[in-house]
Amino acid sequence: MRTIRGIVASMSVAWLVMGCGGGSDEVNFNPANGDATPPTINLLIKRAGAPDVEVQGQSGPSAKKSTTFGDPAPQVKSDFSVLATAKDPESGIRNLKIVMTRTVCTTATTSAPFGTVTRKQANFTDPTHAPTSPSLGETGIIDARPQALSQAGMDVSNLLVFRNSQGTLSSGVGVATKWGAEATNFAGQTTFSDVIFVLAGPTTCAALP
Repeated sequence: MRTIRGIVASMSVAWLVMGCGGGSDEVNFNPANGDATPPTINLLIKRAGAPDVEVQGQSGPSAKKSTTFGDPAPQVKSDFSVLATAKDPESGIRNLKIVMTRTVCTTATTSAPFGTVTRKQANFTDPTHAPTSPSLGETGIIDARPQALSQAGMDVSNLLVFRNSQGTLSSGVGVATKWGAEATNFAGQTTFSDVIFVLAGPTTCAALP
């Protein structure tokens, strides 16, 4: 776990780009040559004590993939790492992002749903040095300790915590998060990953599409 946290900490400064130092890891894209192949994309979620969960680009209906911290959510501070990797050897990657949709269960039957947000993003502007296989990392935190859910201890980095319609910090008993990734190459083609659900506590309030 210490190793994973160290990797994620280095990612979280802004974004992590792997394999764009030059040579075969970059491409000099000439639009006149075209690129008929969209990028490929892979999304991986790792957490301590559980198998890795991994999905690739969307290719039609597929079984839901998920990982859960259990119900009720354990009264500890837990984290997990999210890694998106895109590849495009022809025109290179112009944009890579990790997105998340969240529903907090305020009780076992009521919910506070939130729209999709971009959690981390990398943009590359020079097509003559376009990375062919960049990666982007993010951290998710679920902290169900009583002190973390008290009015004094709530923090918006905790996925169980949200701002209500009055702008006041509130906490839930469970949370359902849906993670995905997007990659766009310099030819303007975008590939979306399949999604991975990360759950904690009661999540019957949340519809999982």
